[in-house]
Amino acid sequence: MKKILFSLAANLMYAGILVNVFSCNTTNGLTGLRLKTGEGIVPGYRSATSLNTTQLFRNEIPVKAVRSFIREFKDAEDVAWRRTNDGGYVVDFIKDSIKTTMFYSHNGSNIYSLRMYGENKMPENMRRIIKDVFPDHAIAKVTVIIQPWQQREMPYNVLIKNATNFKILRICNMEMEITGSYNKP
Repeated sequence: MKKILFSLAANLMYAGILVNVFSCNTTNGLTGLRLKTGEGIVPGYRSATSLNTTQLFRNEIPVKAVRSFIREFKDAEDVAWRRTNDGGYVVDFIKDSIKTTMFYSHNGSNIYSLRMYGENKMPENMRRIIKDVFPDHAIAKVTVIIQPWQQREMPYNVLIKNATNFKILRICNMEMEITGSYNKP
């Protein structure tokens, strides 16, 4: 049951990320975050691109995507390419203990990437602020979407949990917003 709840929370966080704006408006540091709670806790769900589960070989993928990927992530491990149902491509891999999923268009252009990691890989000042506001919660997962053409600060989505509940936080522009709060049965 715990695995099902944790999986549900992770999927809700992923769906919430895709619905939210991909970038923040300004490039401020993360010192002195303000907590903000919204009336609508979970934004409406808009499905992500659906994937085929069949793994692809490199010769089935546009050369532009493969070259770009190899140039940037030559030390990546557990690399798996898949095709999306809309004709694009997705590559999942791990580098420096960070699980990354990159989305490419049908012609091989990088659209965005989704990075997921644990508490030990997140910025220290962000970790400290979350621990100050939620001292009884453990940080379970951090997710950030990065668009290659944007040079602005990206929103972080953080899954925190304790013995009785878990929360999904969105941190952006010096503000921390609770986008989901769920009680464990």
